[in-house]
Amino acid sequence: MIKETKMIERELAIVKDLMDKRLQYIGFSSDRGKRRKIPIDFDGLLNALLAGAIPNLTARFKNVDTKEKSIEILLNYLLSAEISSSHFITLLQRKEAPNYHLKDYRFLKKDAKINLLKWILSFYYLDLKDDRKRNIVGVRTDYDVILNAIKDNFILRGGRYCFELHRGKVEINTGSGLKQYFIPHYPSSTYFSLLLLLTSLFEVLKIEEKNPNLLNLNIEILILKNSGGNKWSVVYHPMINIGYLYQLFFWNDEEYTTNLNAKFLVFLQSFNAPRLNNQNINDTYYSNLASFSYSLLVEGYLNIEKLSEIINEKISLELRAKRENKAHRFGSILFVDYVQQKLIGGESMDEKFENLRKQMQAIASKIGDLSTKGDTQRSLLKRIIMDVKSEDTQMGFTSAFLNYLPRLEREGVKVSLPPQINTLPIREFLIIKNEFVSNLWNKYIGGGGE
Repeated sequence: MIKETKMIERELAIVKDLMDKRLQYIGFSSDRGKRRKIPIDFDGLLNALLAGAIPNLTARFKNVDTKEKSIEILLNYLLSAEISSSHFITLLQRKEAPNYHLKDYRFLKKDAKINLLKWILSFYYLDLKDDRKRNIVGVRTDYDVILNAIKDNFILRGGRYCFELHRGKVEINTGSGLKQYFIPHYPSSTYFSLLLLLTSLFEVLKIEEKNPNLLNLNIEILILKNSGGNKWSVVYHPMINIGYLYQLFFWNDEEYTTNLNAKFLVFLQSFNAPRLNNQNINDTYYSNLASFSYSLLVEGYLNIEKLSEIINEKISLELRAKRENKAHRFGSILFVDYVQQKLIGGESMDEKFENLRKQMQAIASKIGDLSTKGDTQRSLLKRIIMDVKSEDTQMGFTSAFLNYLPRLEREGVKVSLPPQINTLPIREFLIIKNEFVSNLWNKYIGGGGE
């Protein structure tokens, strides 16, 4: 009994320490001179967890004047039988939470409540928000190599809290030089932002020669979504093994460019959207990217159809950004062929299909040479890209392409479309189309081949 009591006290001390890192004592007076309901401010994740409980806590904070007392009041409430399920986070009542408990949080024993609080307060998080929506993207792991890499490189420096992760431009000194990464801040970008965070972390580990144990690369993902008010919806993924991504794209030296950029990370970063006047367009685009990233991160496969949509949309966004701002510099779409080969290559790509891929890449390169000629030829190349990029069937693609053959011949570009294109399964057709369009686009903007 004494041993059990000491264990509970030790775990409770850990929870208090986590609380201490996730809240600030700010007093009852606000900047506008109004009286606050409670004298503490929470970090983004803790605020999402406790937002609904605030009305129940107001009276308990009367005359509280320190951070320590505030933590005691919060914990007493969270560990009591008085806590209302209607005013607490839905996740803590779900069977997916640790130990797969089926009871209402209120009816758990004290040690089980402490264990649950310790777990949920150990999530690091990205706070993705705009004027209308806010998503908290939490990630946790018990693997020290990943934890230390997060703490050393991705914590929001100069922030008030210890668990909020950097978004936007992140600069990291790896010892071999300064590396720059970009994590989108859009609420709709959820899984894409998380995937960029994890792959940026992988690149840092590789550069610092800290190859992780692939079997230990398990993470938990917690996504809290809010569209206004104190109600948050919850998505929780108990165990995601991301070791396969590291093994495929970060383990070997050949997966990197000459300046130590991981090709897979360059591929992902090339899909970051240019800033547009209408942010709703960016929001919709990032929602598609999040869906694509969900397939990669959670389900472990490359969604070729979604990739085709994203390449199409990315090119449209780049052209729109140029119309809105003449100084905008076009962004390339890099390493599409490399990523497709790595994720769906091998036996699924037979020799005939490989030869067809190479034929189409050669055709794209030949047509792309129009970019080095006059404005008329560049305009022709742009029209070809615009017409073929949105075609998602063999017949539509072939028809759009054949329309330009006479004009291409007049410009001295003699090419013909291999007839096998029309008989390909849709998945193999989209693999070829994705590479063809991205290669044309890179030629058009002066990025060259991949």
